[in-house]
Amino acid sequence: MLRLLIILMSTALLLTGCADVVNTVKVNKDGTADLNFDVTLGATAGLLAGPAIKELTPKLEDAGFTIKKPSQNQFSIHKKIEKSAKKVDFKAEAKKYGVKFQETDGFFMKKIRLDATLDIPKILQEQQLGEKVPTALLSQVDYTLVLDFPIDTIGANNADEKDGGKLTWHIPLEQKNQLYFEIEIPNVKNIAITAGIVFILLIVGIVLLIKRRKKRKIN
Repeated sequence: MLRLLIILMSTALLLTGCADVVNTVKVNKDGTADLNFDVTLGATAGLLAGPAIKELTPKLEDAGFTIKKPSQNQFSIHKKIEKSAKKVDFKAEAKKYGVKFQETDGFFMKKIRLDATLDIPKILQEQQLGEKVPTALLSQVDYTLVLDFPIDTIGANNADEKDGGKLTWHIPLEQKNQLYFEIEIPNVKNIAITAGIVFILLIVGIVLLIKRRKKRKIN
């Protein structure tokens, strides 16, 4: 999947020399996520890149992506990531993509920290595309990464912009980049237990108060 996207972007770069890419990952409350790549090319470049996009479309569709081309110089790639029914080892999965995953349990809130390394020149070398896409060419790509969470409990991060639960990085692809962020997630189970205990204590307090008032009336 990653190789297909790299090939697609590399082809666009070779033909155009420049591109505007917005990569958005939107996390939904139901545990699913939407992965989007919105690419804008020059008018002439869009015409030249057309055949490459057409050739790769079936392969991307087989990987679960859909491609829309609203205009000659624009196209978007989308994939809906469903919530897995199986228990997933997030640390192991994150490690595959060069992401360090740390989880700290708290009674009411669970803190998650992700540290990621984005090294496109290294990826191109691994995919044997390093000679075809010179590092200097990558500097002409305006790449933006957006992580959009359904909750605004984001802590420490090195994003260029933060708007509620949305983090935005403007990333120079010609160099190695280090990204990180922390987010706190409510521990629903412990919150529910605590709320239940508080509710019971409240009821007990009301009952005792009523009994005291009754005794005062009798006396």
